[in-house]
Parts: sequence; C-alpha cells; structure tokens
Amino acid sequence: MAAAGKADYLVTGDRRAGLLQRGHLGRTRILTPTAFCAEVLKA
Repeated sequence: MAAAGKADYLVTGDRRAGLLQRGHLGRTRILTPTAFCAEVLKA
C-alpha cells in the first residue's frame, strides 16, 4: 500500500515483521513513531 500510494513514510512499531530492519521500501522510508516525530518536527 505504501508503494501504491507513493508514501514518503511508513510508520510502524512492529519489530517482528522485519520492516524496520529494511529501512526503506522503494522510495518509502520505514521508521518507528519516535524516529518519525523526530524527523518531521526537526523543521
């Protein structure tokens, strides 16, 4: 869904699925909620 929707971010806390270890899926960055907030709020 992230790729089809051309999402910039996929935010998840599910460490068991293996997505966080990948770090990205195509152009979509995969982040924890904490990392996402830090990234977005740094502006």
